[in-house]
Amino acid sequence: MTALDVLIEERLCERAHVLGEYFRSALRALNSPLVLEVRGRGLLNAMVVNEKKSKKGRSAWQLCLLLKNRGVLAKPTQVNMWVVLFFLEMFLLMFVSILPVLYRF
Repeated sequence: MTALDVLIEERLCERAHVLGEYFRSALRALNSPLVLEVRGRGLLNAMVVNEKKSKKGRSAWQLCLLLKNRGVLAKPTQVNMWVVLFFLEMFLLMFVSILPVLYRF
């Protein structure tokens, strides 16, 4: 029961909803040709990467490696998407601060 108490007392569901909306809004606000679609629920989010628009001909996997070098773990899937799960607000804010790296991709 302790885990459920923490979930309720710290309002984790509400926080996940608010932070997820903030994250998806920040991605959409980039208006990057690399971003075909942004979707998600709560803190589980995905972005469809348009590899053809990469200025350097890089793949979604290479974007994940570039993000890893900046402290963000992401994973490409079968449809050139990557998913990021944030547990703390500070990690989400850090990721949003490095989003301009998409323009150099």
